[in-house]
Amino acid sequence: MQKKTLEKIEQVNNLIKEYGAMTLRQIYYQLVTKGYKYRQIKYVCKVGRIKGLIPADSIVDRARPCYGETRRFSNLEEFASGLYIMMYLLREELRRRLE
Repeated sequence: MQKKTLEKIEQVNNLIKEYGAMTLRQIYYQLVTKGYKYRQIKYVCKVGRIKGLIPADSIVDRARPCYGETRRFSNLEEFASGLYIMMYLLREELRRRLE
């Protein structure tokens, strides 16, 4: 691994120590002032995580669910989902009867 890559990994780790778990974009926004490009930061974070130099749980992706994680619906969401299905079936039944 090149010295430049190790220096960038060290900078990413310093940011994580200062701010806690961050998204890749948040890390990029902190380092863009130093002239880094998004591709560089993405590569550095990927390599750092693979090599174990950046802790795996320190870079988060809040937009995607984790594998194996089940999403639990609230009672209101379950009720709304059931109501939507019931309305759809009723509409289809009415449409079928009118034909």
